[in-house]
Amino acid sequence: MVPFVVRLVGEYVLEIVLDIRRELVEIHDPWTSQHAVYGQVLAANPSFVANTAQRVASYWACYRHLYSDRRYYPGSTLIESMRAAARYYSIPTRTRHPYISRQPTP
Repeated sequence: MVPFVVRLVGEYVLEIVLDIRRELVEIHDPWTSQHAVYGQVLAANPSFVANTAQRVASYWACYRHLYSDRRYYPGSTLIESMRAAARYYSIPTRTRHPYISRQPTP
């Protein structure tokens, strides 16, 4: 489900981005399952995050009249929160979140 939500963050329709931002209220907190799920999936897919960030930046130009500073565009705030969660789980010393079931190692 995470890739589908992230993909929508990089889309043109502002209302969808606002709905996603309204629902992802726990993505900032490292002790939540939401942070863990998004962080782990996105840490494993950095090129997907980079491509989505480029799309967000591109679509911000369409809403520049509403958000003169790109940092405040909802898509930008979301993608930065997602990047932060991914960075948290990209650090080699980090373990998987305790609420996420561990995958068996091959």
